[in-house]
Amino acid sequence: MKKKMGLGSCILVIIGACVGSAIFSISGMTVYLAGGSAVLSWVIAALLYCAYGILLSELAVRYPSSGGIYIFPKRAFGGRRGSFWGFVSAWGYIISNIIAIGFSAIYAGTYFSAGFPGIASSRIFSIAAVIIAPLIIFSGKKRSQIIQNLLIILLIATMLIYCGSAIFGGHFQSSHFDNFFNAGVGGKGGFLSAVPLAMVAYGGCVAVSFMTSEVRNPSRNVSLSLFLGLGITAVLYILIIISIIGTLPISVLKEDSEMRFIPIFASISVGYLSDSLWLSVLVSVCATIALVTTIIILLRVNARAIQAMSIEAFFPKVFYKEDKNGTPVAAIAIMGAMALFLCFFPEWTSHMITLGAVLNILSMSITCISLIRSRKEGNGTGSSFRAPLGTALPVGVICVFAICYMPDIISGGGKMWLFTAAVYLLGMVFYLAGNRRSEQRISGTIVKGNGRGHTVGMPTANLAVFPGEKIPVSGVWETEVFLDGKIYRGVTNVGPRPSVEDTGVSTVETYILNFDGTVYDKHMTLHFKRFIRETKTFANLDEVKKQVEIDISSID
Repeated sequence: MKKKMGLGSCILVIIGACVGSAIFSISGMTVYLAGGSAVLSWVIAALLYCAYGILLSELAVRYPSSGGIYIFPKRAFGGRRGSFWGFVSAWGYIISNIIAIGFSAIYAGTYFSAGFPGIASSRIFSIAAVIIAPLIIFSGKKRSQIIQNLLIILLIATMLIYCGSAIFGGHFQSSHFDNFFNAGVGGKGGFLSAVPLAMVAYGGCVAVSFMTSEVRNPSRNVSLSLFLGLGITAVLYILIIISIIGTLPISVLKEDSEMRFIPIFASISVGYLSDSLWLSVLVSVCATIALVTTIIILLRVNARAIQAMSIEAFFPKVFYKEDKNGTPVAAIAIMGAMALFLCFFPEWTSHMITLGAVLNILSMSITCISLIRSRKEGNGTGSSFRAPLGTALPVGVICVFAICYMPDIISGGGKMWLFTAAVYLLGMVFYLAGNRRSEQRISGTIVKGNGRGHTVGMPTANLAVFPGEKIPVSGVWETEVFLDGKIYRGVTNVGPRPSVEDTGVSTVETYILNFDGTVYDKHMTLHFKRFIRETKTFANLDEVKKQVEIDISSID
């Protein structure tokens, strides 16, 4: 059985997914705009993402499958409409994360080369980061989880060392907070202008919601890890912001635009920490660890979304398959290759970040609407966890996020809308190519039957089909079975079972070839490849077994 993440691992995943390039670069811009009140910007941003995370937590326990960014709309709307909105949501999310991976690698190279100048160019370090992250994942689920957790713990420790040195090392200037609301170039409302920038740093808090099948006791751990992980991340961020404000005159950020994007280095090189140059090496290591862990987690989350879409034939099925350690190697490798390509174009950074903002707000909106739809239809697992404030919360989240991201979207101009249209036109190529093939597939949860197949040595998996799925005509089919990251061959009976229970109730049950394991409550997808025969009535189970053996031989 695959080992699942407990509460502690989920918390570390959220921290590792959040703490990336943003706190090391965008933090300076928030201080530039808001001065001391930038602290409020980061608190408000945390609360806004907490609201979105609560909505996703409810969806995650309603539909406890990994690849949630696709699964949530797919299950909430059902049928072809669900597949379409699921694809649109997941496609934008995947592309925005590939952008984030690529530019996290660029920033990793920048920070590492700044701390260790003369060793190699920043591009070499960027390429190394994109290569190292997948290799850690490929080392095996258990080992990679341990390495990932150790890196995140080391990251937290190094961030606290910097903050401790800044706040308690005798260099801190509390007077920098005196003109709390007016020190930044944004004036009294500067802290509100800085909120959208701060929000970028919290995007990873939803990572666990998209990896639900990897979580132990998701109805408890998904939401609890969100609160604890986001809370710890917010405290770390606020300590960093306080440290920057207290050790770096805001005049430096106003006069030197480059320093706005390396504020922690600025506090060491030209600020009041200039006599602690050893901190520059520490910050380089800290930033590099943060960015590598972010890349690891984004690769893992994206891979689950690609797996979910591969089941529906939108991507080649090789991206669904997992190795013996449960790692979707092909999905991770293709994303790493695409991110590696972006490493050679650092000049695209600002355009790509804006594109990512557009894609993110679209995916967020679809996800929030999916929750409203799911509640209305009453589908899902029926978990007791429910986000507060009814429909007002998802509608409010959509409105607030749209308002926050709108300035960046508008600033991109017509060229940005052209890029966005091009991204989705490319996506529609994949969608239309897979749409026809996906009509031959149904998904559901495996439930207990009457167990009579076990008595003759041919146990079957009984599928409770999700609402909205189009079930093929009754009869016996050759099928392809997608289960637990593996693809098996199967023989599936659709319709009543007159030889077993002459109740007239239609069922979908599959004998999975070359499989031996417990499958109850797991999700399974069937691809109906070929109709074998119509349903027949047999005198006893032995005759049923003989016929099934004939059916199996027909597909060998």
